[in-house]
Amino acid sequence: MAVTHHFFDIVVISSQISEQGDGWPLAGVLHQIFPRAYIAVLARDKDVPAIQAAINHGATQVFETRTGPAEIAGAILNKIPAASKQVH
Repeated sequence: MAVTHHFFDIVVISSQISEQGDGWPLAGVLHQIFPRAYIAVLARDKDVPAIQAAINHGATQVFETRTGPAEIAGAILNKIPAASKQVH
């Protein structure tokens, strides 16, 4: 409920919050609330089940958890439209 009081253009969440895979439903909810947001999910492995979960829950991209923060940020910033990069 708290996320509905904010607006997100970019969301990065983990596929594991408490248990493996429990972050995917959160990605789905965020996709429904913010359909134009770029939603990246950190998963243990970027394998077929992770990619299927990303598609099923509306995630834009999957990153492996061992990917560094700078690499994730750079990849996201290279893919979002220039208009979204402006500070409001």
